[in-house]
Amino acid sequence: FHPVSRRGPLFPLPAETLIAVKPAFHPATFPAGGQGWKAGSANLADLLRLVVPAAPRARERTVRRPWGMPPFQSCLLSSSSRSRLPPSRTSGGLAMSGGETLVDEEEAEMLVSLAGDGAIVRRTGRFLRPRATSTYEAAGVPFVPLLREIVAQGLINWPPKVLFRGWRLPQAKWGQWVEKLKPIYRNVWKKARIHEAIMASTCEVRRDNAAFFGLLECWCPETNTFVLPWAEVTLTLEDVLILGGFPVQGEPVRVGPSTGEGQEILAKMIEGHKGFRKRSAKKAFHYDWMNYYMAVGVGDQLEHVAFLSLWLSRYVFPSRPFDTVVRHVFPIAIRLAHGTKIALAPAVLASIYRDLRELKQQAVANGIQGATPAVVWAPFQTLQLWLWERFISLRPEARPHFLHWDEPRAARWHCLDQKSKLGYVRAILESPDEFQWRPYTTNLDDWGHPSFYKDNGHWTVTVSAKDDEDMGLFARFLRPCELVGIDCVEQYAPHRVAMQFGLDQDLPGYVPRADATWELAWTTYDKVTENVEFYAPPRLFESDVTHRFFDWQKQCALGRNDAWKNALFQQRRLWQKKQEELFDVNQ
Repeated sequence: FHPVSRRGPLFPLPAETLIAVKPAFHPATFPAGGQGWKAGSANLADLLRLVVPAAPRARERTVRRPWGMPPFQSCLLSSSSRSRLPPSRTSGGLAMSGGETLVDEEEAEMLVSLAGDGAIVRRTGRFLRPRATSTYEAAGVPFVPLLREIVAQGLINWPPKVLFRGWRLPQAKWGQWVEKLKPIYRNVWKKARIHEAIMASTCEVRRDNAAFFGLLECWCPETNTFVLPWAEVTLTLEDVLILGGFPVQGEPVRVGPSTGEGQEILAKMIEGHKGFRKRSAKKAFHYDWMNYYMAVGVGDQLEHVAFLSLWLSRYVFPSRPFDTVVRHVFPIAIRLAHGTKIALAPAVLASIYRDLRELKQQAVANGIQGATPAVVWAPFQTLQLWLWERFISLRPEARPHFLHWDEPRAARWHCLDQKSKLGYVRAILESPDEFQWRPYTTNLDDWGHPSFYKDNGHWTVTVSAKDDEDMGLFARFLRPCELVGIDCVEQYAPHRVAMQFGLDQDLPGYVPRADATWELAWTTYDKVTENVEFYAPPRLFESDVTHRFFDWQKQCALGRNDAWKNALFQQRRLWQKKQEELFDVNQ
């Protein structure tokens, strides 16, 4: 395979071209007879280099072409699937008057079951933009092998060794500090939209390793989605808002304090941070930081900023050095302490996407031995909550807790434990009936769902960000964009998982990257929400996929499987040819 770019497609080369490639691995890694083979740890990266492209260097950008179906699959397409769609119809026509429309509405043949055994009905569908007009233009999953395909061939050690540095449990006195400051700063937290996130940090979310690694096997870094046998799903801004409580709207995380008072507090925080270096530990460890400011603080602004700095360093943006309060969160803490809204949700989601990609890359790089554990810093407890909300069969045996007043949704799973088997997790992930497309829209006696979950579907135009803020949030869920994190930029593709928002799924269109700088990436996220038209579906509506999407996805899966088998076959032929050359030399 020829890698076009880290996020671009992989197009299979002719067999004669692959045969002519000189192997970069030792022939001893292949058994005689060609009856299957297993790569050694030192040679696995070379072996998979033909199918797994290396990540480019920082600031390096390659020219990307739209994802599409390789030419050899064109014979699989029927003439009807090649026809173009009729022009889309929208309710308000704002696209013609300078506004933005996020949803298309038109009649289409819909398949009522993802398993393929349901009826085909023709009805009006609502689809997220961008959509492809034909299967040739659809942004398919690139032919980079998923971990589940690599694991099935025994090419890597699985499950890998992972250090979850960002999966932090609440400290013994953390709840006390929260309760101390909550009566004083509750209104400030609500103004900054971090109240639920702070309360969620007091919940203990326990990890189900088998469920996590089962999901990781399906992760596709090129699309930032889990590619399951029946569809793509992913963690979205909606999930991060509801499960983690992180705000979606606000300023970017990379902007520092600008006011004079903010600069004064920043200087005091830096001076206090230096004081911890004079101690025997030489670092501002979380426990020491909390004990010090809880003891000397009187609920003033300085203690509040110190509290938020620990919260950010431990539960939101964990980073090196481990278990210490880091300086780069001070500007964020100062702005939050003044009630400034900061978009924490896209930054948290970007860190999760980044570490899922790095976990896959390191699993491939370590190969069979896997001696070096991977270290990840993202708050993956949000992904664990997502898994329990979406897959009922993978939930803990104990029932979720009833929520009390002022408790976040994450408190439903506080201290619940589940230890699944990897084989069972894989079986659950293969069934489309196990997945809950909209778990937050159902009625819970102890939790009030947000106002953007309506009983009746309707078209909405956000005239102003202050007109209906919840509907402005829903519009952000639906728009493809770049997610700006503390130290990364990742692509967000909700149009690939439209059914998670109650909309119908059609062929996903191509979205070009805009990540040359974080400022450019932020403009794709922080678009003005005025005059944005979209459809808010009924909260209990069951969406479907188009018939052509189902056929296209099935053909893509077959093509991916054939391409992976072809790569393995070509590698065996390379080994056999090398063996013949060695035999001739020995003769």
